[in-house]
Amino acid sequence: MPISCSNTKPNLKLEREDKKVVVNNAGEVLSTETEGHDGIVIADGADTEVGARLAQVLATGTGSVNVDGKVDPKQEVKVTHRVAIDLTVSSMPMRMTRWSRH
Repeated sequence: MPISCSNTKPNLKLEREDKKVVVNNAGEVLSTETEGHDGIVIADGADTEVGARLAQVLATGTGSVNVDGKVDPKQEVKVTHRVAIDLTVSSMPMRMTRWSRH
């Protein structure tokens, strides 16, 4: 029984995840949030009849199915984390707590 794969390309991919590094104001890397990884983009037409070729390989138990594509290299994304402190408040509310001794 032949297998038809008319539109498998959306399933034959690996999305790129960029590397995220935390930098200071001078651009020096302080830490890495995520390492990331390269992606794979399937070449146009490379997925044609891939299902039928795979079925044949599975039926015979030998061979392989190759799909042409190219690497989508990960990029390095630099992020900074900043903290804003509002110093305009003249006094901080304080709460008194009573302590009792036993």
